[in-house]
Amino acid sequence: MAGEKKKKKNMKPEPDKLRAARKKKVGEDTVVISNENVVERYSSLYKALLELEPENPEIEAEEVVTSDQAEFFRQILGRGLDEDRYIIRRQIARGGMGILFSVYDRDFQRHSVMKVLRPDVKKDVALIKAFVREARITAQLEHPNIVPVHDLGMINGEGPFFTMKHVQGESLNKIIHHLEQEDIEYLEKYDMFALLEIFRKVCDAVAFAHAKKILHRDIKPHNIMVGDFGEVYLMDWGLAKHLEKRNSKGFDPDATHISPGTVVLKGSPGYMSPEQAGYGDVELDERSDIFLLGATLYHMFTFFPPYIGTSISSILKCARECDYLRPDELALSSLQIPDDLARIINKAMSKHKDDRYQSVEEMVADIDDLLYGRMETECIELEPGQLLLKEGEEGDKCFIIESGKLEIFKGEGDNTVVLNVLGPGDILGEMALITHEKRSASARAIEKSEVLVLDDKLFQRNLSRLPPWMNNAIMTLAKRLTKADRELTKLRQENGTDK
Repeated sequence: MAGEKKKKKNMKPEPDKLRAARKKKVGEDTVVISNENVVERYSSLYKALLELEPENPEIEAEEVVTSDQAEFFRQILGRGLDEDRYIIRRQIARGGMGILFSVYDRDFQRHSVMKVLRPDVKKDVALIKAFVREARITAQLEHPNIVPVHDLGMINGEGPFFTMKHVQGESLNKIIHHLEQEDIEYLEKYDMFALLEIFRKVCDAVAFAHAKKILHRDIKPHNIMVGDFGEVYLMDWGLAKHLEKRNSKGFDPDATHISPGTVVLKGSPGYMSPEQAGYGDVELDERSDIFLLGATLYHMFTFFPPYIGTSISSILKCARECDYLRPDELALSSLQIPDDLARIINKAMSKHKDDRYQSVEEMVADIDDLLYGRMETECIELEPGQLLLKEGEEGDKCFIIESGKLEIFKGEGDNTVVLNVLGPGDILGEMALITHEKRSASARAIEKSEVLVLDDKLFQRNLSRLPPWMNNAIMTLAKRLTKADRELTKLRQENGTDK
């Protein structure tokens, strides 16, 4: 009827219609669409292309893709609609649920990793849902230290797949193994500070996930990749869980119930927090991941997981009771564990959640203090002429000059000899702390000055942060300087007597 508005027809193709599609007429403007399930077989890119509405709403969906358009796709993408987007190169790894393949993406002309379900579980609806959930959660976490997901789709007859960035590098677990074997190349490349920098990036990834209300629940060295150019990625988000679903207790509701009162716990027993291993009626939250971070840090510097046993049940028992050897009680190898690092590990791995770090950011603050030598200390002001150190006294403190000037001298009155004048940034009084001998000289302010105070405990703690060889070198140098100072003093006194 004239003037009547035509209702636009919904031309979104249905999978059944695509499966049944056939060539309707012979001619250059038509293309054969095979009876394979196009919507399931190809990537999300082609799903989007096939769902575009044509300009002419009267044309049926089966006739949307013409031979000219198909040729256009071939010229632009380098393959036809009837050709696979991904070329499988080799199998990388095989896990409990999935298989990882190295693939070549013909559309983007890059190498990727494709994850698919294992053939024996590809029809398990619960595992398929978990698989898709892993892909979606990982894709939602766009962060420099979380591997990006590229694509999610279905392979005809095989089930779902998703692709992600192919990280060229090695797992942190492999790096730790080389360090345990005292591989010189790895010992030189991955000292304590390099390892802490890697761990710091993992913390950034976990903190970002927590901000999105997502728990990882399986943090361990095996799931951390270190790239050839220093990239760090927290991998395998298969056990990740949204915190909005607050019914996740120690006995996980997502776990598989095999009989009344029995569940399959999710995670890696050698690293689990007590609540994740089934201790009490305790909810999993961000602090459960913080425990896993502590357990990962433990493995990085002891070369073994916190819990080791002859069976899964014995390991879970240790995890529930938080029964592990404290790092400060171990005789360790070349890396050693400074007291501050042991304290961080023990706090993160506390049995009760309230005793742990309450956020990843709080843990990171302590890691940064360890990395960059930050410290809290007393600051005192000195007036001109005020004495700070006195020759011959016992010393249990050393000082760092913040502002002003101090002179170092020996003797008193007319026999005073000025040895040096120190300014901002200089340290004084440290020799007595290193050698535990009496002070060899005095110090007083020349002008109004401010100095930071380091007591013996704080000084030794910062000294212990150095690599063992550096610590030993400083101790040896200090002792030699002390000996030289005594010899010079003796010589000076003898010369004074001769005069």
